[in-house]
Formats: sequence, C-alpha cells, structure tokens
Amino acid sequence: METNGHVAVFWDYENCRPPSSASGYDVVTKIRRAVRAYGSITYFKAYLDVPLETTNPRSLNLHSGLQASGGTLAYCPHSGKKDVADKTMLVDMIAYAIDRPAPATIVLISGDRDFAYGISTLRLRGYDVVVIVPPSAHSSVRSQATFTGQRHYHPSHHQDI
Repeated sequence: METNGHVAVFWDYENCRPPSSASGYDVVTKIRRAVRAYGSITYFKAYLDVPLETTNPRSLNLHSGLQASGGTLAYCPHSGKKDVADKTMLVDMIAYAIDRPAPATIVLISGDRDFAYGISTLRLRGYDVVVIVPPSAHSSVRSQATFTGQRHYHPSHHQDI
C-alpha cells in the first residue's frame, strides 16, 4: 500500500453513533489510530441530524470534543425527508474527489449499504477507500472497499484499534 498523506474521513454519525458518555477526544483519537497507516487526516466531517439531545450536557460535551479535535460537524436536519445525511455525505465525497484528484484515501465510517456504489465509483477513479463499519454492516459495503482491515471498528466500541 502506497500512501500520499491525503486522508479524508466521512463519518455517518447517525449510523455509527458513539454513546453520549464517550469523550469526543477519545473517539477522534481512535479514528486517527485506525487510519494513520494511510496518511494524515486532512479532512474530517461527521454527519448527523440536528439532535433533540443537544440540550443533554453529555451530548454537548461529545460534540464539542469532536469539533475541538479537528472534526467538522455537519448538521443535516431531516425536515420530514429521508437520507438527508447520506446524500449530503455522498455530495461531499464527490466534491472532495473533484478538489483532490487521486491518489488519495477516503475513509467511510458507516455500515449503510447505500454507500456501496459511491465507494465502487471512487475506487474505479483511483481512490483507496477504507471502510470502518459496525459488525452488523451489510457485506456490500465491505466488498467494495479497498481496505477494511482485519477488525471492524465502531466508534462506540471502547477497545483500541
């Protein structure tokens, strides 16, 4: 595996939500460890619905820690529509690919099989795609990735990578 140092992380927070008691700093540290072999993270975005839990101090601390650790939180209010965060993530992945031609590594944290086609398309265009998935993830997400690693990581798990 050859790396060029450009790694973008796209996190489907709704699909892979850490517990509200988790530290945002610890979650980002675990994600960094999981992808450091591919280069340095130059783009890190987590996509979530505007949660009702934002008044919960634990959730506020988690979100604050994620942002303070270099992640960007993209709030995607559903407003009665489906898949708003997923569609926003896909558009951002395409925009990233337009702005940064291959080679580069794209990391997707999601188990949603709706991303399988996007992953495949990025790979056809020369991007390495790493998926970090929960154990329950659909096999199509894993099968389209360049790398999945031997262990699957879910941001809510507390074990080291």
